[in-house]
Amino acid sequence: MSLYLKYRPHDFGNLVGQEHITLTLQNALKEDRVSQAYLFCGPRGTGKTSMARLIAKALNCLNRKENGDPCNECDICQQINANRLTDIIEIDAASNRGIDEIRDLREKIKFSPNIAKYKVYIIDEVHMLTKEAFNALLKTLEEPPSHAYFILATTESYKVPETIISRCQRFDFHRMSRAVLIERLKFISEQEKIHFEVEALECIAERVNGGMRDAIGLLEQSTQSNVLNLEYLQSTLGLTQNQSIVDLFNAIYERRLSDALSSINKIHNQGFDLTQLSKDFLEYARKEMLSSVENGDKARTSNIVHIIDLVQDAKEKIKNSSLPQLALEIAAIKICGAATGPVVENIAAPEVRQNAPVNSSPAATNEEYSTTLKDLTTGDENDLLTKLRKNWLGLVTKIKNPAIRVSFRDAKAVSITDNRLLLHFSTQFHLDKTASAEAMGEIEDVIENTYGARLGIKTELRKVDLEPAIREHSSLGGTQGSVAPQKKTVEENPEDALNVFESW
Repeated sequence: MSLYLKYRPHDFGNLVGQEHITLTLQNALKEDRVSQAYLFCGPRGTGKTSMARLIAKALNCLNRKENGDPCNECDICQQINANRLTDIIEIDAASNRGIDEIRDLREKIKFSPNIAKYKVYIIDEVHMLTKEAFNALLKTLEEPPSHAYFILATTESYKVPETIISRCQRFDFHRMSRAVLIERLKFISEQEKIHFEVEALECIAERVNGGMRDAIGLLEQSTQSNVLNLEYLQSTLGLTQNQSIVDLFNAIYERRLSDALSSINKIHNQGFDLTQLSKDFLEYARKEMLSSVENGDKARTSNIVHIIDLVQDAKEKIKNSSLPQLALEIAAIKICGAATGPVVENIAAPEVRQNAPVNSSPAATNEEYSTTLKDLTTGDENDLLTKLRKNWLGLVTKIKNPAIRVSFRDAKAVSITDNRLLLHFSTQFHLDKTASAEAMGEIEDVIENTYGARLGIKTELRKVDLEPAIREHSSLGGTQGSVAPQKKTVEENPEDALNVFESW
């Protein structure tokens, strides 16, 4: 028997992490006011089916305890624990989703229970039922026989019709907290005499997205000869060591392309799953993003959001790629090539100058990255260019059109000549998206409203220097003689980057 089934809760005290639900249901059992239809909603592995079984057992227990718990000793409890009681009917709606199955249920529900006091129907993944099946089920829920109870469970409550929801008492199950998962894993490990490293339990808790069933499954899968250690867990599950993620993130954030590509290839060559790498990377980047938000570091937040966007896209492409590392390499090239200078620093508010043109619209003053205005038209163009580079991501957030805003995030302010701002883009796609008069007008207005200077816009496709990456590839064992040790540039877009990597 698997550990999950062995340690499936047989009373409410052992169903951890959902105390807001267990307390309510225990009170309902104690006061004999159990609803005839419940809807349990929540992520997979959070105890929905276990809770449904507990209610079914408590309803039919011959010696129910004062706190609402089943006794687990009477004949009914023992039959339910052994899955032998025919009056507890579990239906998998994913496999039995049609109207014929629900019609059969409606016919059989008329008959009294065989052994127990009540029939309890547990319908798992109820959102999978067809429209016709839902309609048939609705009639039964409206007027159920007194000897029948329904417990519906779903991971996607938004797919359940409102007519069904309105006939049920709804409970929303939460993802298990990291502390709850670790405590339960410790308990099971001690009961099974598993010698464990706390770091391994913590690693499992971080990987299961709040699901107890998955956590216990990983514990069982990763235990070898009654020993669970972090190194074995990482090797068997293809999990990337945390320091590798930190090194990769820092290299990408600091625009060190050669180091970023080296980290990706090193992790790939060690046999780690790059889909899992992407997931781990995004989890770490999310923590860094939230930390920067908490610290009020708007520029760092914008940088990390940009990184997350590109790595998220790469993660989706890895599954269907014949070269899994390629999607991540291209993402790294885009990120690192998006700035030839240092990473964007914190946005500093320019000094206020009297009689400077002011945009008094509420939309402008309430922008997250709003900047005090300054008329720089009489100053040095290099001074304005410096400020545009420093505040670029903040300026872009003021663009109203979302599609245009996303594309201008890819731009790099290069120079100002004769009141014309030259912008470089890393991809042809984003360059084309901003070529319209509407797009040009939006960014020109933002610059004028912020700095009081009306600039024309000129756009070009940016070149990216891949010499460090080529040199790094050679050191990683690329084909001898296939790449000459000379400076090489390409248009920085996925197709050209792909050609470069395939030439290696």
